[in-house]
Amino acid sequence: MFKVYQESKKSGFSSPFELGLHRSDYLVESDGAGGQIPLMVEINTIASSMGGHAVGIGKMHRSIGTCKNENFIKNNVIKSLSNGIVEAVRNYAKYYSKSLSDLCVITLREEGGSVNFSDQKRIEIQVQKMLNFEVELFRTTLLDFAQIQAGNDGSIRHKNKEVSVFYLRTGYDPSCYKTASAWTARQNIENSRSIKSPSIRYHLLTNKVFQAKFTNITILEQFISTDEAKQLLKTF
Repeated sequence: MFKVYQESKKSGFSSPFELGLHRSDYLVESDGAGGQIPLMVEINTIASSMGGHAVGIGKMHRSIGTCKNENFIKNNVIKSLSNGIVEAVRNYAKYYSKSLSDLCVITLREEGGSVNFSDQKRIEIQVQKMLNFEVELFRTTLLDFAQIQAGNDGSIRHKNKEVSVFYLRTGYDPSCYKTASAWTARQNIENSRSIKSPSIRYHLLTNKVFQAKFTNITILEQFISTDEAKQLLKTF
């Protein structure tokens, strides 16, 4: 993955925009005084799944009596995730002087059957609604882009539409790249000016190895103050 990042820097067409669609995972721990506190396990910047289903979790707890009405917090994650993609499309269109009808959004799904298709589909439908169905949305795999390279202007196309946004729901670890063609496809995508969620550099930033290293205060102090590092470590 780091090699893909290094090669993408040579293309000269990295997108001027970053799109972060995140999911933070927590476990509830005892605070030692009879209470409970949520502690972060990890943050995901790629293939951040279950947003399409999370909207129903609060309702489920209300229905089985584990959450009282006064403690119920409405979850609008589908709209939040969709709004990020929509804003990315609009920024791309404005920056490159493109009409929405010339553009498309690509959901990069898993090879074979996609176990999270219903989760993904709820977000895709919301994106299309928010863009008044002016922008086409396609579901593809990485291998669909193994033979498609960016043009001289850095744009990359699919079915005669310029790809404004790649929404990655695959490619999160080496197991997703079973062939050399899969790596070639990721490289082709990264070499383009399309907005990626996430770009390879943003993907690497939250690699699990890096996240584990950032729980070390000595490493954190290289980037932030000691007081900030201590405060941050309270969340892990």
